[in-house]
Amino acid sequence: MLNQTSKNGMTVLSYSKTIRCWNDLQAILVSTNSLLSESFIDTLLDKSEVQTQIKDSKKEQALELEIEMQKKLFGISKLKYEEMKKFGLDNEIISQNDASFIDVMIKSLSGRGAPSEKQIPHIAKIVIKLIDEGFEL
Repeated sequence: MLNQTSKNGMTVLSYSKTIRCWNDLQAILVSTNSLLSESFIDTLLDKSEVQTQIKDSKKEQALELEIEMQKKLFGISKLKYEEMKKFGLDNEIISQNDASFIDVMIKSLSGRGAPSEKQIPHIAKIVIKLIDEGFEL
């Protein structure tokens, strides 16, 4: 395709980079009153709309990931969290602060409170750390 030549003897790639090419294209667009149909142009989104959709999509994805993480954390039994805490402290894998996050899940599974949105990611990291260090769920 790069070796194909335009009517002026230049390669298409070279010709497409010239001012003359863009002037020729502009002349075509003016003479035909546009190559793009009205219906197609109507489907195009404004750049700010696209950015808003991307932002909303990222928020939605983050929320879905958080919900999935909560499902997994609440799928672990109270007994397993107690074993996890003991394993982590006995093997010096977690700190007392980390243990307090596990206590939040233990209390929650006992019907006393619930972890906050900010606590969930910390708890998940602690669980992953313990699994990486050999704790079996």
